[in-house]
Amino acid sequence: QVLFDLKAAVQATLRQILPDPESALASGILLGDEHRIPRRLMDDFNTTGASHVIAISGFNISILSALVFTWLRKAIPARTAGILALVVIALYTILVGADAAVVRAAVMGSLLVAASLLGRRTYAPASLMAAAVAMTAANPLLIGDPGFQFSFAATLGMMIYTQPLQQAAERALARLLRPHLATRAVHLLNDSLLVTLAAQITTLPLIAFHFGRLSS
Repeated sequence: QVLFDLKAAVQATLRQILPDPESALASGILLGDEHRIPRRLMDDFNTTGASHVIAISGFNISILSALVFTWLRKAIPARTAGILALVVIALYTILVGADAAVVRAAVMGSLLVAASLLGRRTYAPASLMAAAVAMTAANPLLIGDPGFQFSFAATLGMMIYTQPLQQAAERALARLLRPHLATRAVHLLNDSLLVTLAAQITTLPLIAFHFGRLSS
C-alpha cells in the first residue's frame, strides 16, 4: 500500500509540473502506467516501432540500481549497499506492475549487482538466458505471453546487433568525416537510432505475427 501511495503521489506531482500528454507519457516511462496516454499517441509510437521507449525496461532498472549502489557505497560497506540495491530493484518492480518485461529487467539487473558484490563480470547473453529459465520455471505460460517474447527479443537484438551497427555506421561516416568526428557522430546516433534499430531487427517478426503490421 505504501508503494501504491507513493506511485499516486508521483503521478500527481507529474500532473502538476507537466501538461498532458507529456505528464501521461512521463508516468508511462517512469512508473509503467500507460492508461492516461492518448490512444492516438500510443498508435504513433506503435506505428513507428518506438513503443519500447515507453515500456519499463532494463534501462530504467540499470539507472536505478547504478544510482542506488553508487550512492550508498560511498556511505556504507559495498556488501550492504548491494543488498539494499537489490531490495530497491524488487520494490521498483512491484511499484511499476511486475509485468514480464519488468521482471526480466529486474532479474538481469539483480545479477549485475550480485556480480559486482562477488567481484565478477556478467555476460549479458547468459544473464538473459538465466532470466528466461527462472521466469518460465516459475510460470511456463509466460512463453506464450507477447510481452515476454518482445522483451527478450528486443534485449537479444540489442546484444547481437548494436555493436555491428555501430561499426558499420562508423565506417560509412568515416568516408564523409574525419575519424574522430565519425566516432562522435556514432555516439550521438547510438541511443536514438542504432540501439532502436538493433531491437527492431529481432522484434519485427513478432510485430508481424501478433499485430499483422510492420513499423514504418
